[in-house]
Amino acid sequence: MDSRLLIKVCKWYYEDQINQEEIARRIGTSRSTISRMLTQARRQGIVKITVDPPPADAFDIDLETYLETTFNLSEVVVCNCEQQTPGPVLGAVAADLLLRTLSPGHSIGLSWGRSVAAVVEAIPHTDPMEQVTVVALSGGVGSVQQNYLCNSLVVQLANKIGAQAVTLDAPAIVQHETYEGLMTERAISRVLTQASMVDMALVGIGAVGVFSTLTATEYLDPMMVAELEAMGAVGDICSRFYRLDGAPLDSDINRRTIGVPLETLKEVPRVIGIGWGPEKIQAILGALRMGILNVLVTDRSTAQQLQH
Repeated sequence: MDSRLLIKVCKWYYEDQINQEEIARRIGTSRSTISRMLTQARRQGIVKITVDPPPADAFDIDLETYLETTFNLSEVVVCNCEQQTPGPVLGAVAADLLLRTLSPGHSIGLSWGRSVAAVVEAIPHTDPMEQVTVVALSGGVGSVQQNYLCNSLVVQLANKIGAQAVTLDAPAIVQHETYEGLMTERAISRVLTQASMVDMALVGIGAVGVFSTLTATEYLDPMMVAELEAMGAVGDICSRFYRLDGAPLDSDINRRTIGVPLETLKEVPRVIGIGWGPEKIQAILGALRMGILNVLVTDRSTAQQLQH
């Protein structure tokens, strides 16, 4: 094989982060050929991938064990991010967790928000994974902060790992009359059925208030936020709100939300939750008490507050 072309393909893929489909289009070949070229490059030593282990104090094992035991979680990762911006660090950790347990034939559900966006951003382009599907767990269309929206994140992740993307082309929260109509649409009901049967889910833990993605994307106005807070809402997962004790909120907004219900999400075998920051303490506590999460990724300052 032409060594010049092999090197060029590697530079495009590993340095410029161009996906395999686009590279194949550029040189007039198939994506499977590009995958074989990248494998050959690693075998020949043209590409060498190394993993630098983090320092011993990068994680707080004691806090991880405490949270695993207290909230009956299969795994918790607590990162020491005091000298770093938490988003990229926690995103990279959650990306490793997701890829570590991903197998051919698996389906992954994604919610939306800045936390999930940090994970998708950290996932590297990989060889195509056989029969893997990425499914939207929640509606979410609009022009504000596109990179945080569910469909955008689903497509980004699918492109990076060579999976099939299944988007939910509907708003997250609609009016009652619109909700009834949308839920009878076969395209939407089909996606929601797929979303309820995923093998694993990656969800952000949203706060209620100005820090919420739903507020930032203008799905919730100040009056709606005040109403939710008065009812005891502390957080949302997949655009559905819950209280500090973990009980789903019996609210009008939850009854006109397009997405997977919280009770359905409890049936997913592996749910990875990611969240951090003082504004999300109550939201994370409520999510842990609800029993939806199997895995939690957070930073040390947040985890310390979860002890109280």
